[in-house]
Amino acid sequence: MVRCLTGLLAAIALVTMAWLVRVPSPLVAGGAPPYGRLEGRVTDIVTEEPLPGVLVSAAGYAARTDANGHYLLALPEGRYHIRAEAPGYIGMTQAFVLVRAEEARPLDWEMVPEAPDERAEAKIEAKLRGLAQDVSTVQHPEDLPGAVGAAAVTQVPETIRVLMPDGAVVVMALEEYLRGVVPSEMPPTWPREALRAQAVAARSYAATRHAHLDVGADICTTTHCQVWNNRYYDTTDRAVADTRGIVGRYQGNIIYAFFFAHCDGRTRNNEEVWAGAPVPYLRSVPCSCGYTFMWGHGVGMCQEGARAMALQGYSYVDILTHYYTGIEVPPSLTFLTPQDGQRVRGVIRPAVTGSGNITYLAYYVDGALRAQGDASLVWYWNTAAETEGPHTLRAVVNGSQGQGEVSILVWVDNTPPTGAVSSAPWSITPFVTVTISGSEATAIQFSEGWAWEGESLPYWAGTAQVVADPAASGGLALAGLAGQNSPGAWYGPYTCALPPGRDYEVFYRFKTSDRTRSIGLLTIDVADAQGARRYAERPLAAQEFSASGVYEEFSLRFSYGAQAPTCATPTSGDGLEFRTWYSGAGDLYLDRIAAFSAPITLTAAMTASWPLPQEGLHPLTVRLRDVAGNSADFPLTVGVDLTPPQWLTVTPPALWVQDALSGLDPASAAWAASYDGGKTWAPWQPLTVEASVGITAPVQLEAPAPPEGSSARTHLRYRIRDVAGNWVESAPLLIPLDLPPKLWLPLITAKAGG
Repeated sequence: MVRCLTGLLAAIALVTMAWLVRVPSPLVAGGAPPYGRLEGRVTDIVTEEPLPGVLVSAAGYAARTDANGHYLLALPEGRYHIRAEAPGYIGMTQAFVLVRAEEARPLDWEMVPEAPDERAEAKIEAKLRGLAQDVSTVQHPEDLPGAVGAAAVTQVPETIRVLMPDGAVVVMALEEYLRGVVPSEMPPTWPREALRAQAVAARSYAATRHAHLDVGADICTTTHCQVWNNRYYDTTDRAVADTRGIVGRYQGNIIYAFFFAHCDGRTRNNEEVWAGAPVPYLRSVPCSCGYTFMWGHGVGMCQEGARAMALQGYSYVDILTHYYTGIEVPPSLTFLTPQDGQRVRGVIRPAVTGSGNITYLAYYVDGALRAQGDASLVWYWNTAAETEGPHTLRAVVNGSQGQGEVSILVWVDNTPPTGAVSSAPWSITPFVTVTISGSEATAIQFSEGWAWEGESLPYWAGTAQVVADPAASGGLALAGLAGQNSPGAWYGPYTCALPPGRDYEVFYRFKTSDRTRSIGLLTIDVADAQGARRYAERPLAAQEFSASGVYEEFSLRFSYGAQAPTCATPTSGDGLEFRTWYSGAGDLYLDRIAAFSAPITLTAAMTASWPLPQEGLHPLTVRLRDVAGNSADFPLTVGVDLTPPQWLTVTPPALWVQDALSGLDPASAAWAASYDGGKTWAPWQPLTVEASVGITAPVQLEAPAPPEGSSARTHLRYRIRDVAGNWVESAPLLIPLDLPPKLWLPLITAKAGG
């Protein structure tokens, strides 16, 4: 250990080390949050010497200790789990550390070597156990309801209410709480199986302890219950994680898992120590702990004895079943998929995870056995064959830790969402907004006509054939037929239609003639750069189809970047490919492939917007998705018109106007006159235009002639909008002076005299 430490110091001496790995940016008004500081010293718990180069970090911020073991870590105000790590030492965490703005808080560390010798181990144990209180008072049973053995608790709670030393009651996740218990009750350098046994015992005890109900708590942090501290270690964290959810059980109930430091060669019956009836699982057993005197109450698991058994190669299950007579330590099972309460559709593959070596796995639906096998069992549950509504899905396992089971409630929902989708026919912004009504949909997707018929895609020679199929969207499909077509790739379309920098979901519409066969039928993927880059891939078995001879969709989600050479040169044959690898093991039909935006969660307003920067009419397919994943498509045609109507020729007092996109709205036409050279204007007056709504041809606007005897107009102006809603107003038109025509009389000559 001395050589290792000397080497570390020498290595650090060769470099200049900055204290802060990440320095917070200067504070600016309305910008970053205010910062506080943690500062302290990190030492070796055995030698008490400073440790340079230790990484202290939290929430993406980090600092290194200097040659004297000091560090300074700046953090935004808040509460953190602070971590310290260094080569040769057990990583550790100090949890729930409060950082206040513009304040410095001391936080020192004593790090534990990973592989201490016997002498160092004794010092570590003395220091860490000295942090706890006198264990002679540990785990009093008098607060427990009724007889010691009658816990009547069958479920492991998710959370626990912890009475802190200052009287506060903190609710925390049970597994988080155990991270602080295990290293407080057993040194983190002890063997892995002993730490696991301690984790299970502590979890069992916590699940049944209700000693402080008068203050609204279940358990405290002292030896009155079991010791808890906010100092965690990686080794004990792993022991908690490795045994997640596992407890000791007697006749189905969680046991009162008393434990103590060490015995004198045998543990004690509960009735020898405390008043009450004998408890079947709290019997005296021999213990090779190496001590001749008792430290603790002597009932249940001897911690030093657990250590001795672990060093002899016993598992944590062996340790627990030795000290708690006749109990079971069933494996903890958790459904990875589906989740409890989830809505499911189509064919799903249930999966569980559990502790220990699983030798048998079975699935039940509503009490009926559906599939069984060893740990490698893959079961395709066809929910389309079930009644819609709630069903109990149960998994049962046998293994090295005995039998365990877990049940969840799932809702089968294979019904597409209903409702209506509407949109204004034209938008004057580069976004179109749709409104959803009367629908239970929870998400929406958009497609700008991104669909390709299967029969139009290229394929390797001999791997497929184009066949007539009335059930296909275009009456044709691309088919690979077992015995006729060989394995190979169907590829293309090399499209550049999807804007990069977005997330998408691609739907492949397939069918197979026999879904009951246990065969790998195909693999789908999304690729570009002539296949050199693959974004997503998914193998599919025939059993993943919910029906034989019926088309259904299978999808891949992918994030589409803007990396070259994707569509960098459109004529190069590059672009996105939605490929299918046909295995040749069964019949496979490809109807079409359609690309949509990734699902967008619908808000309570049930509206959503989609960017359409190009002016003109756009085919748009809106896909509604419900929480189970069922979908319904709604085709729309929407227009984008960002340009107002354009003025053409002027022939005062008239002018011509045109809108070539959405067309004009004749009913909006109006005119106004000025009688004082444009200084003031009369109110707008409606103008009758003989034209149809949406006309894209030029239209003449001309104000009606003024009434006889009215004031002379000096200027006119006009306004009109297009169907999309873009308004345009003309500049004032100067009206020529309108004078009455002159009267020319013939010249009359008078003659004299007559």
